[in-house]
Amino acid sequence: MSMCLNCFSNGELLAANAVLAGSFSRSAVGWLRLRRSTPEQRRRRRQERWDADARFLADLGLDPVACLGRRPPGLTYSSY
Repeated sequence: MSMCLNCFSNGELLAANAVLAGSFSRSAVGWLRLRRSTPEQRRRRRQERWDADARFLADLGLDPVACLGRRPPGLTYSSY
């Protein structure tokens, strides 16, 4: 699929390219940060994400373990 750019002004084209460049650079920074993190940091981040999701599900009256599965290993499970 292609699109004719004859109706775009130079300013609009520049703005569109800036948005694309920003989105690519943001994802590249996230990818580099993920690659540079240690296994301990990744495990802790996964556990913190699970805890936040579990609190949200508990507030909705749902069982976090039934919805999310077991908590990632490493820290003890606390009741929500």
